[in-house]
Amino acid sequence: MGKGEGMAEESSVRNERLKRVLTWVAVAGGIGVLGFLLIYAPNESSQSREPMSQPVSDVKKDGAPKAPPNVKDLDTLEFFSDEGQEHVPDGTKVIYKTSPPTSGRHYARWLPPGVYEMEKATPELLVHNLEHGNVVIYFDRDQLPKQDLDTLLELPKKYPGQWDGVVLVNQKGSASPLIFTAWRAKMPLNGYDTKKADQFLDAFRGRGPEHPVR
Repeated sequence: MGKGEGMAEESSVRNERLKRVLTWVAVAGGIGVLGFLLIYAPNESSQSREPMSQPVSDVKKDGAPKAPPNVKDLDTLEFFSDEGQEHVPDGTKVIYKTSPPTSGRHYARWLPPGVYEMEKATPELLVHNLEHGNVVIYFDRDQLPKQDLDTLLELPKKYPGQWDGVVLVNQKGSASPLIFTAWRAKMPLNGYDTKKADQFLDAFRGRGPEHPVR
């Protein structure tokens, strides 16, 4: 092979290698541009959505907490909007939107499960119990027959837990002899109904927004 032919062949090899390099550069560059467009291109659907005030997993369309079990027979059960969970200093008077309250600002303290007179059980304490997952039951001792009262008074003994207990509050002159409350839920009753009471307790006890245990 002559010197001229060898130089021509070497030049051809170099050109071929250069073509392959340029081809790979072009391919890599195209992939990079495509990735950039996919990541940063405007997303019409995401721009059109407004931020949600509450996670979908926590709320159904009717405002009720997601899928509480065994409540289909509770015809007087009501659900309410979440009024918040902020702690306030002792002595602060909080205005609640529901009576009795079912959520909202409250004291950092709470009441151990048990039986209380209304004077000892301020709403700001009881709301913290609801946040824990306690069921707070307001009752009017004078409006309940002895058998109903005896059954009711056994509940705090049966459910004494910090995160799944029952608190009873004697509220004289109440519009209903019994009012069951949990976080964002209320159920007034004209008398003690074992089936409804058990369903309410099973649905909400231990399922408060702070440290649920059931």
